[in-house]
Amino acid sequence: MTLAVVALCLGLGGCQAVFGPSESTPAQPVTPAPVPTTETPAPTPPPNGRALGGVWLGQWSEFEPESAAAYRDVQRTCERPPARVVHIQLGALLTDNGTRRGIETMWRFLSPDTRRSFGSVESYVETVRTRYRPLLEAESVTHRPVERNGRVAVQPFRVNDDGSTTTYHWRVERQRTPSGEECWLTTAIAEAPGETM
Repeated sequence: MTLAVVALCLGLGGCQAVFGPSESTPAQPVTPAPVPTTETPAPTPPPNGRALGGVWLGQWSEFEPESAAAYRDVQRTCERPPARVVHIQLGALLTDNGTRRGIETMWRFLSPDTRRSFGSVESYVETVRTRYRPLLEAESVTHRPVERNGRVAVQPFRVNDDGSTTTYHWRVERQRTPSGEECWLTTAIAEAPGETM
């Protein structure tokens, strides 16, 4: 009889209802995973491939001109990239020191149409001394990398002088010169009024 009851219990899936609960091993406590107390910073996005000299778009970096001699008598060539063309002219202007030789360096890098619009180097010198006075008296200059779109490149830069800041966009274009070469030449230096920093 007992054997039949045991067989019936096993067939029905257990004997707890007949014999009562059996002794079970005590359950082991579960240790919860530690919860971080600080937020994990998001990973830095990879570079977008448009860096110039380790500086990314949107980041301002200090412009440090060399001595005036590094710019004073630089002649135009067509091998220089747009960023270098802007660098030479900006450095020439910042180290002009009232001699006009820096402004004459800028004149050599103007596009033919821009030169014609001023008429003469004397007229250009007067315009620069009036229109770009903040650059001639700058306490510091910062710039962003050149933004290039095909045959046009623009470099934003800002000038700090006596507590005020002026932002400019220096525009150069790849143009054919009278000699038949293609060079990066300046077509405009435009003030960007009201631009946020």
